[in-house]
Order: sequence, then C-alpha cells, then structure tokens
Amino acid sequence: MANKFNQNYLRSEELCYEITIRGEAPPASVEDRRRMLRGLLAQETGNRSFNSIEVPFSLAENSEGVSTSLKQLEDLVKKFNPSQLAPRPAQISTKMTYLSGRIFRLKPETPDDTVLKHQLRTRLLELEGEFAERMEPKDEDPLLNNIPASQSTPLRSSNNFSGNLSIKKVPVFKWGLKKFN
Repeated sequence: MANKFNQNYLRSEELCYEITIRGEAPPASVEDRRRMLRGLLAQETGNRSFNSIEVPFSLAENSEGVSTSLKQLEDLVKKFNPSQLAPRPAQISTKMTYLSGRIFRLKPETPDDTVLKHQLRTRLLELEGEFAERMEPKDEDPLLNNIPASQSTPLRSSNNFSGNLSIKKVPVFKWGLKKFN
C-alpha cells in the first residue's frame, strides 16, 4: 500500500482505521496520528514490522466508513480538472488506494454481505475509471486523428556528392563573360 499512499491526504477517521488495523491505539491529535502511521508504514516498507494487519471492526462499521469515504472520493473526482491545482491527483490516488485496501479487507459472512462488498468495489472501480478518463487529454476533433502525416519540404538541400569529388573554385575572369559597354 505504500507506493501510492500518502497519509497526509487521509481524514482523521481514516487515519484511526489504518493505525488500528496495524495493532496500535490511535493518538488524540491528527498530527500525532499521521506521524504514527508514517512510522508504521516505514516499518512495513523496511520489513521491520512484525504485526499482521487484522480488522477488528464489524462489517457494518466498515461498510459505513467505506461508503462515507466513497462519497468524498466521488466529490473529489467530480471536482477534478487536470488544469487546476486542487484537488491533486495524488490526493485522489491516495483515497483510491486506501479504499481499495479497505474494501479488500471486508469479510462478508452472508450472501447479502458479499453483494454489498461487490457493490462497493464496483462503485470504486467506476470512480477509478472516471478519474483515469479525466486524466487523459481530450482530443478536440476526432477527425484530425485520421489524417496521415504528410511529408514536409526539407529546409536545406541534401548533398548527394560522393566523397571522391572535390569542388574547386574557378576565378571570375575564367568564366567567359564579355565586358559590357
């Protein structure tokens, strides 16, 4: 999860979730939570963590948190414009990584829970597709894409002389010109 995961873009509840599933009690302030999660992620990426990720939350609590985060992600994706600075693509990418991991960790116990997990995952995938679509530059005119590239005129003439030819300058008086009267 560390490759596209920046804890600075997570909300307080999301930070609590990430710290709790890693077996720690979340601190009181948001900055302390970020600092702790940063340390936990550094341990994971450095193979110094011996904690396994366990989800102590029920499916109802988890799905409620996922739904809230999905609504916020949906708002971010709708507001996203590549030419503007906010929201940043890294912020949206972090939210998607967070939600993908959280949905993956949902443990359905009944067929209804399985359907709910599938619906949440489908909704996240639709948002990822919409975000990827907004990231791609749009072509103004699709007809211009079908025009083959034409050849351009060279800017200077190419010399097709072989290496054996030597060019000697001829003085003007030997050109054979007649004087004008």
